[in-house]
Amino acid sequence: MYLDTSFLIDYWIAEGTEVDIEGELDLDRINELPHLQVVRDILKSDKRIKKVIEIRKRIIYEDLDTIPVYTPVSILELMEYEAEAAFKQIGSEAAGAISIQKKGKKEIGRLLKIALEKRTEEVEIQKKQGRESAESTGLEILMMGTWLNRGFVDCHGLSDLLKVDIINFSLSLIFDTSNSLKL
Repeated sequence: MYLDTSFLIDYWIAEGTEVDIEGELDLDRINELPHLQVVRDILKSDKRIKKVIEIRKRIIYEDLDTIPVYTPVSILELMEYEAEAAFKQIGSEAAGAISIQKKGKKEIGRLLKIALEKRTEEVEIQKKQGRESAESTGLEILMMGTWLNRGFVDCHGLSDLLKVDIINFSLSLIFDTSNSLKL
């Protein structure tokens, strides 16, 4: 079963929702403002996401006759989506949602490029000075926050899906393709 990019992104969004923790004590949410749970419940009620949650549960917990697969190209689109969403989240925390709301993919990409260039300069300066800070810098944290974490992708975000390779196409810089099927 081939998962297109749109479904792959929805599958990513639904990560964690397939686990029922009702009745369990969630320490992160004890002191949470009550409207946050209301918003989470409203977002989960979206028909498309509800269906993806059910599909995700089946993929993870049931023996299926088919193997869900995705391509490395869809990972690039997921990376773009995740970077944009993460930057908007961080930007709204830093300057308010209204300051970032109208920025589209192209503008977010331009801002992330500026941040990456500044981080590259920062690393070069640290190397020249022969020191590595034990404390993370703001640029380092921003880069980590807007880049997909490979461990999370493999273990949680895209769990139980199989990445397939496209013959004569290499995306090995981003994800190791050694355990993939060849199309």
